[in-house]
Amino acid sequence: NLKPIELQSAMGIEQIKKLPMLEQARRRNFQSLYNIFEKHSEYLHLPKATEGSDPCWFGFMLTVKENSQFTKQDLVDHLEKGKIQTRSYFTGNCLYHPAYKEYANKYDNLKERFPNAHTATVDTFFVGTFAGITEEKMEYISRVVDNFFEGKK
Repeated sequence: NLKPIELQSAMGIEQIKKLPMLEQARRRNFQSLYNIFEKHSEYLHLPKATEGSDPCWFGFMLTVKENSQFTKQDLVDHLEKGKIQTRSYFTGNCLYHPAYKEYANKYDNLKERFPNAHTATVDTFFVGTFAGITEEKMEYISRVVDNFFEGKK
């Protein structure tokens, strides 16, 4: 509901006051997650800011590299079993969506025609950078992640 009512405006003003704290926490959590997953970068593409950008990461995006000994779903299942929530990448190749079937039919093989979009669709997911992730929770995430990769090297 995008009606600019006074109550919503008052809530928005109060939320803006928290913005510096939220931004700092997300950046800190992004860096912590980077440190956790960097040890396993032979299997994962890690997110990087593009030159000249200064993102405030809402999530930590991971893509399982081709020829890894596991699938995205294997890693996601392990994290979720450990109570670490994940989210799929939003779109990837939108031609896989039913709404775009008419356009997708113009191509013989979507995977070959759009390999990067295909990879984003099937091999990419997010872990959150929520401001409420404590040091203790980050250490737990590290243990669960490291546990998954034990024996894979």
